[in-house]
Amino acid sequence: KDNPQVDIPHLSWRDNRYKRFYEVVDQLVHEVQEHIWLGLGKRKRRVQGKELNKLHYSIECIVRDCIAVVHTRKRIGEASIYKGQYHYGANRPDQMLTYKIHVQRAFNTLKEMGYLMITRRGFYARENAQNQELTSQLTRFVATDKLLNLFHQDELFLAPLIVPQYVDPQPIKVKSRKKDEQGISRRVNHNLERSEYVETMSANLKLINKTLSKHWYDLELSNDQMDGLARLRAPKGMPPRPVMFERRSVYRVFNDPKLQTGGRFFGAWWQDIPSSYRHFLLINGKRTVEIDYSSMHPTILYAWAGKEKPSGAYSNILNPKKFPKDSYSSEENSMKGFRQMIERCLNAMLNSPKPTTRPPRKKKEKDSNPSDFGLTWKEVSGAILEFHEPIKDHFFSGLGGKLQRIDSNIAERTMLHFARMGIPVLPMHDSFIMHHGYEGYLREVMAQSFYEVVGVRAKIDIKTPDTKAKKLIEPPIDFEGMSIDEEFSVVLDYLSEGHVRRLNAFQKL
Repeated sequence: KDNPQVDIPHLSWRDNRYKRFYEVVDQLVHEVQEHIWLGLGKRKRRVQGKELNKLHYSIECIVRDCIAVVHTRKRIGEASIYKGQYHYGANRPDQMLTYKIHVQRAFNTLKEMGYLMITRRGFYARENAQNQELTSQLTRFVATDKLLNLFHQDELFLAPLIVPQYVDPQPIKVKSRKKDEQGISRRVNHNLERSEYVETMSANLKLINKTLSKHWYDLELSNDQMDGLARLRAPKGMPPRPVMFERRSVYRVFNDPKLQTGGRFFGAWWQDIPSSYRHFLLINGKRTVEIDYSSMHPTILYAWAGKEKPSGAYSNILNPKKFPKDSYSSEENSMKGFRQMIERCLNAMLNSPKPTTRPPRKKKEKDSNPSDFGLTWKEVSGAILEFHEPIKDHFFSGLGGKLQRIDSNIAERTMLHFARMGIPVLPMHDSFIMHHGYEGYLREVMAQSFYEVVGVRAKIDIKTPDTKAKKLIEPPIDFEGMSIDEEFSVVLDYLSEGHVRRLNAFQKL
């Protein structure tokens, strides 16, 4: 409006609450259109119409991704981009992103103008010799000072708030693994066939995400603790990974085109933090509680068999012969780690279509194998089959995907119940996080949802923080003996913490 040279079309997806962000984007679009390319000595043809819309959209995506990881002007995280042309085929998830506009025009121009800096170049390896799977790495980049200086210092402190909320362009996905002619495992995307059922599912997901978008979720951690979490989340030898607070919506992922397997909810930032940090989750500045279903999949299988599930579906199966040294800080955590190992093995036996001779591959660094506890895979798998004899026919049957389909239906019912009242509940697959004042109500709804889908009552537990989380919990402030000035200073320090400032900014927004 203030610069007649800037061509700003009507862009239906824009949220007017993020005026400052779009002012920067529109300025960058204008500069990209006018840029004199080093190799050409002249500017490229200006894009118009639909291509201009796509240029705005691409620059929005690029700027959002690299600004959202900036905390207090610290570039403690990197953004990523697919630079390979193969990613932008006809069946790409986001039809607004094209190779010609997103990579060649938007990204490459912003980089040449000095607004972006590549930190690690991507690569595509045909095959991983160890596990016969495709491996690759996306190109990583950060915003330079030139781009950061387009925002005010106070805005950068609240970076997750000045960028529009990320909404996945494909809320319902169908993905499966398939081996090609060389025997390499590939992740295959399937087209989703529209039907009345899919339309209903999409409407439910839209309502759930609409409710989630109206509230703010954060972590009650100091600024230093947040930096520590970013370093903890990063793979070994990689830069820190800050929390992506703008990812406050979920999508569903199914494992087959007929939607018979999978269907779980993914995409929200709280699903991507270590479990020991969930205790610090805040909803609108209020502390939360996490409630989960106890041994959910065994409960479903025993219901199908018409049998009563034994107690300790994981913990009573076997005893460890040893505990790994220095891995656990207490006996409580040692037993919890052993139980998690048994649960992981049991789930692998449900997912596998045939008997295996080795334990499941570790997906996370903290995952344990039977050998860590002085046991063999044969001992563990044999003990699981013996303990769960009434449902043993379901092991090594590939049933895991169907069980996930059932637990995702239960999750949908629970979230929909509260979404219709405008109350947010955060999904964690077999557990839910909610304002602590709703604990009793959440238990009731979870129990009812499970009964409506499975036909039996489920045991429901509250999750308590482990020893590692307890060490992070700061003791309550004792104001006794403090002067008025000291009390005032303590209060000011608290109000300067990131989670307090972000909440205030969100409420203002």
